[in-house]
Amino acid sequence: MEVFAAAEQPKRGGFGGIQLRIQRIELRGSPQEAKSVPLDLQNHPMRSKEQVLRTQSLKGPVSPFLFDLSKLRVLNLSQNLLFGQLSPQVSNLKRLKMLSLGENQLSGSLPSQLGVLTWLETLSLCSNSFTGEMPSELGDTKQLKSLDFSGNGLNGTVPIRLGELTQLQDLDLSDNLLSGSLTVSLFTNLQSLSYLDVSNNLLSGNIPPEISNLKKLSDHYLGINQFTGSIQAELGNCKNFKSVLAELQIFTFSAGMNQLSGPLPSWLGKWNQMESLWLNNNQFVGRIPLEVGNCSMLKYIRLSNNKLSGSIPRELCDSESLVEINLDGNMLSGTIEDGFDRCTNLSQLEKLDLSSNMLTGRIPKEIGNLRSIQILKLNSNFFNGSIPMRLGDSTSLNILELGNNNLNGSIPEKIADLAQLQFLDLSYNNLSRPILSKHSSYFHEVNILDLSYSHNYGKFDISYNMLSGPIPKELGSCVVVVYLLLGNNMLSSNIPRSLSRLTNLTTLDLFGNLLTSSIPPEFGDSLKFQGFYLGYDQLTGSIPGSLGYLSCSVKLNLSGNKLSDLVPTSFGNLNGLTNLDLSYNEFDGTNKFCEKNVIGGGGFGTVFKGTMPDGKTVAIKKDIKASNILLNEDFDAKVLDFGLARLISDCKSHISTDMMNKEQADQVLDPTVLNAYSKSLMLKMLHIAVGCVSDNHIAKPSMLRVQ
Repeated sequence: MEVFAAAEQPKRGGFGGIQLRIQRIELRGSPQEAKSVPLDLQNHPMRSKEQVLRTQSLKGPVSPFLFDLSKLRVLNLSQNLLFGQLSPQVSNLKRLKMLSLGENQLSGSLPSQLGVLTWLETLSLCSNSFTGEMPSELGDTKQLKSLDFSGNGLNGTVPIRLGELTQLQDLDLSDNLLSGSLTVSLFTNLQSLSYLDVSNNLLSGNIPPEISNLKKLSDHYLGINQFTGSIQAELGNCKNFKSVLAELQIFTFSAGMNQLSGPLPSWLGKWNQMESLWLNNNQFVGRIPLEVGNCSMLKYIRLSNNKLSGSIPRELCDSESLVEINLDGNMLSGTIEDGFDRCTNLSQLEKLDLSSNMLTGRIPKEIGNLRSIQILKLNSNFFNGSIPMRLGDSTSLNILELGNNNLNGSIPEKIADLAQLQFLDLSYNNLSRPILSKHSSYFHEVNILDLSYSHNYGKFDISYNMLSGPIPKELGSCVVVVYLLLGNNMLSSNIPRSLSRLTNLTTLDLFGNLLTSSIPPEFGDSLKFQGFYLGYDQLTGSIPGSLGYLSCSVKLNLSGNKLSDLVPTSFGNLNGLTNLDLSYNEFDGTNKFCEKNVIGGGGFGTVFKGTMPDGKTVAIKKDIKASNILLNEDFDAKVLDFGLARLISDCKSHISTDMMNKEQADQVLDPTVLNAYSKSLMLKMLHIAVGCVSDNHIAKPSMLRVQ
């Protein structure tokens, strides 16, 4: 460990009579070297002087000797590895103007003795593990200008006496467990306050209209709380009202993730310097104010997951600086064609999310002018017509979601040229014609631009359409694909062996098509397969024994085909399997389930006589899947399960039992019926219901897809 001392010039004379007037001490070292604040400074003459003490890379409890430095002016132990509690002896440091212990591992409650430090101007205890309530004695530190308790576990209410700190300029209480309402005194007495951050707490009640009294307030963050009520009109008087997010350095009005309600006020348009408007995840109703278009510096609009209705105002696109428009999860209606002529000039727009609304009409071809667009989400609406070919001009597209609409026609050829694309969802539409077989550029390299999609990158979903023709072998070159979902179409011919080269593939869904020929044995080499759905096609031949070595496989559905011969004995290796459906095939062990082999039946299926490979005669239930296997309390397989219970691990299968007690008959088995569904879920349920009554059997959803 190194010790540096800064001193004034010594008096003239020899070194024997040197007297240092130390003004600053810095302690530096590595965490491996440092065990705690190591110096016994209690007898050092610096105790009688005004001093500054800063440290780096210290570990352990705070040395009690520090609290003997009664003349210390600045104590900065931030960004260390200190732990333990903050001693009440801190009250000995009555001359302190700055106390910074942020970014350590300190815990326990805040000592009330902090209120004795009446000279304090800066108090920072951020990013520790302090708990309990903030001491009301903080109201005695009248000289305090900056107070930062963010990133702890403090609870209780914001002390009323904080309103007595009339010199306070910066107040950061974010990322705690504070509850209750904001006291009005904070907004009547703190006339010097310019920065206020109470985000990510449990604060409730209305946002006090008295906040408009803070004429110097420029940085304000209320997000992720439980505030209720509407945004008061008085807030419109705060012309400098904005919020600075440290990571992004953007001016933001943020009150997202609360329970605010009522209409969005038109005076939002007064803040023409505002760069971000974040009011997502609230309960706002009514239309989006046209006046928002007056915010010429606006870059980010997040109004998602509210109850906004009406059309999207054309004026929203007047700000050419827009980078993100996020309006998903509302009840917005009308078309976007008329107003989109203004939005096509948004050369910096990277994300447009209008999903889960009630928008209609066609997707405008001008959307191809958005050359910087990376994320385009228009799914779960009522858009019709074809997919614009000019989407292929948006060469920066990384995520494209158009699923759950009424789109028709073919998939544009130019989409395959989008080299950055790695998330494509066109499912639940009326797309037809063959999938183009051409060399593609998409899904070739991982480049995740939005971390919220990192868990689901590599999704290629064109299921639930009316696509026909063969599956292009070129899909085997899309090495980034993790989920390949082509189910419930009219695809024909054989399954390309090239798909087995998709080394990152975890789910392959070809269910409900017109595929013929046999199952390629190469799929048995897939190391990451978890879901393999080939049911209700027209596959023939035997089940490849190599499928029994899909060690990660959890769900395997080969039902409704014309598969024959015997079930491979290698299936006994599938210990992780939880869902296996081989029903409605022509396996030889049952003599193709002919009528003369029926030995019983009932409401739960038909039982046949069959022969195992060793010649043993067994009873076989035709509807073979995990939910129908009969087990006793010891998980021993019984005769009706065809011996397949041995394929299911008792620690991984979804098997549970319960006892019916008295007065339980009226319990609701599905608790979700007691709560309000989200709008996107309701739209999905409606889409499934419409599919169930469709005249086209291909469009009808299967239980596999809706369970």
